[in-house]
Amino acid sequence: MKKLKLYFLTAFLALVGLYTYTWYLGANKLEMAIVDQVKILEEKGYRIAYGAIRVKGFPFKINLEIDDALIEAPAPVSASLTINGTLHGYASLMDPTSVMFKADQGIEIKTSLLKENNNTVLKSQSLSAHMPLPMPLKNFEITFQNVHIGAVDIKTETLSLGLKLHESDRALDIYSFDITKIDPGKKLVSGLPQIINQVTGQLSLTGRIRVDIPLDQAVSKWYETNGIADVGLLSIQWGGLKIETNGTFALDESLQPLAAFSAEIYGLDDILEKLKNLGFIHENLLPLLKTSLSFLKESKKNPEGESKEIYHKIAITVQDNDVVIGSIPVIKMPPINWAKVGELNVSTR
Repeated sequence: MKKLKLYFLTAFLALVGLYTYTWYLGANKLEMAIVDQVKILEEKGYRIAYGAIRVKGFPFKINLEIDDALIEAPAPVSASLTINGTLHGYASLMDPTSVMFKADQGIEIKTSLLKENNNTVLKSQSLSAHMPLPMPLKNFEITFQNVHIGAVDIKTETLSLGLKLHESDRALDIYSFDITKIDPGKKLVSGLPQIINQVTGQLSLTGRIRVDIPLDQAVSKWYETNGIADVGLLSIQWGGLKIETNGTFALDESLQPLAAFSAEIYGLDDILEKLKNLGFIHENLLPLLKTSLSFLKESKKNPEGESKEIYHKIAITVQDNDVVIGSIPVIKMPPINWAKVGELNVSTR
């Protein structure tokens, strides 16, 4: 009996020792992944600063604490991310380099591209992020809470950004965003509420986007490098209006919008009435437009499955500054002067 107890005790102590070794191995792997990632970013011109790094949580968790983190991106972005207080990271023993980060003492993003006395792009009360190390942009997600976008004075309840970075050069990187409860500070369209419920998007880009040159030059460079935005999803919920669409966006030789989208639009009849009242659609055109679009009505059960929702499934194209719904030109847009748009952006900052 004494030998049996001794065997159990020895086995128990061996298991405890093995688990302790495994925990410290995982904790060290996480800490080294952070340090290695800092070195990689610094080699690319980033400046990384922080007060201290601590690994805690033994025996059941691996918790990471980083004090007063600051990340400054080099030109052409020239932006900085400041996290006040402690950035907390949480990982499991089975996968110590897949980390959930949280911070709740204030976050601020600035860029030197804006005027020096008003260069804050975004302020947020807290953030949460998923970051797989040592490749943090391979499947990156970050969510800001209670956001204030400084330059244009827009507030949102949440702002989520995602990036799936493909290893193959042939596959396009996928960018995603999800914004809820958007308050632009004033009512944008008569008859619609001031608060936009939700805007969700997923897109991939080709062509080079420059942020270190004036807007008109950046637009020209994007066109010259065969710039195309492939929108896999764009969903807007705004009062009674709901739009779900996908398609492509580019520029023509005159640097004017060139787009083709397929859309499901809920509440379109009411929106057309509002556009007529605002003068965007001529009143003589509205009956013809409604009659034409009535053949494109479809229905499906709502997510709760209780009733059917009526929507229009239509094609929307933009070419030669004409916005065409179905086969009917609805709006003739004035040509966009990108130089003046860029001046407007700077002046409002």
